[in-house]
Amino acid sequence: MTTTPTRRELLIWSAWAGAVAAGALVVGVLTKPGQIADAEVASLIQETIPAPARHLLNDLARPLLPYLLAPLAALLFLRGLVRRQWRRCLAAAAAVPAIPLSIWVRDEVVTRPQLGVPGYGWNTFPSTHATAGFVVLAAVVLLWPWRRGRLGVGLAGLAVAAGLVIAVGNVAWYAHRPVDVIGSLGLVSAPVLLTLGLTHGVLARPTQGTPVQKVTNVVA
Repeated sequence: MTTTPTRRELLIWSAWAGAVAAGALVVGVLTKPGQIADAEVASLIQETIPAPARHLLNDLARPLLPYLLAPLAALLFLRGLVRRQWRRCLAAAAAVPAIPLSIWVRDEVVTRPQLGVPGYGWNTFPSTHATAGFVVLAAVVLLWPWRRGRLGVGLAGLAVAAGLVIAVGNVAWYAHRPVDVIGSLGLVSAPVLLTLGLTHGVLARPTQGTPVQKVTNVVA
């Protein structure tokens, strides 16, 4: 049996997502132990996955997968408006400002300190490609007409796989550090969960079913 998260739970998750993004910056970018741990994780990914697979992951994440998902997300958003799925549409739209925000944070806010950790020295936090990918993926997950059963399980698995491709693909070919992707995930997740929490019990519930199990009941 599954349960729908309460308003309080959604707001707490949103706060945690924001804390993860802030923590990734403060610890992973601004401290030497964080930079060392970040570099170790990046090296593990880059040394474990074969080069052809890493190159493919990079091409999928930057930018093939976001480009493929964006038209689908737009169509689903229009469908959601027609079907008056206001809560889902509002939550999906709330993630979009994370894209310009990530560009501003990367280019204007964060200066990466040089603490003697090997690697390229310029700031890459957060990953704008990962942010864009997570934004369109969140819209698809929120607005897709999910059904229970094997098909729903399979599609949910594809959504999880797409998220992993976006995350790993932005690190696999040296474009970003793991902490950049973690920051991007937090920047996208926080406004989505905040919107779902603030609109809990306020806007009409969607008429369509949600994906399998608790994680997809968030948008119910």
